[in-house]
Amino acid sequence: MGLDAVELVMEVEDQFDIAIPDKAACELVSVGDLYKYILTQRNRPLARGCCTASAFYQLRRCLVERYHLDKRSIRPTTDLASLIPREQRFLEWEALQKTCSLAMPGLGWPAAAEMSLMTLYLLVIPAAIIVVSVTMLPVGWLLGVLGMVLWLVVGSSLLTRMDRWLARELPAATVGEAAKRIVGLNCDYFTSGEADDPNVVWLRVASLTAEHYGLDFERVSHETTFAEIE
Repeated sequence: MGLDAVELVMEVEDQFDIAIPDKAACELVSVGDLYKYILTQRNRPLARGCCTASAFYQLRRCLVERYHLDKRSIRPTTDLASLIPREQRFLEWEALQKTCSLAMPGLGWPAAAEMSLMTLYLLVIPAAIIVVSVTMLPVGWLLGVLGMVLWLVVGSSLLTRMDRWLARELPAATVGEAAKRIVGLNCDYFTSGEADDPNVVWLRVASLTAEHYGLDFERVSHETTFAEIE
């Protein structure tokens, strides 16, 4: 087993929170061997730290694929804003969410814009509807109720549509903090055993191998040996 394969094994240990002894590592000839060894260790529950590490590696893989970055340049302390441009950030974040297999936190609005729009939505417009209703008694109360319901429906729809233009604030300062948020949004995935499903494990092992050696994902199979790709 060459140096590249040793580094891959270390990365697998980190992501799956397992220990692969040197003797066992030397017997791993192919990607399929590595996959089978992981399956023998998967009956242990994932620790919280492993969940965060797994989320980090998956987020890093998505960032590498989306922006063609060197994976070694992305660490838990890496500033997330430096990786995702502010211009068209809503569309970029939306595309990143589609790339990742896990639920991700949404973008936020700038504080000033959020305060202004929520004040308009919850106070100014409703107050105006109430004033108009009072001046149009006795039928004004009915018009006021209808106007309030209509505004709540229309206003909610407008706020949702405005996300595309106003949502620019990232949910975390660093990649590591984003990984922790992702774990919180995917508790069922990490605790139900889905993360240890054989198909999911193979996809993760194959993705790690392809990323580590700079291969196309389709080139990685159970029969792929480390000797032929090093």
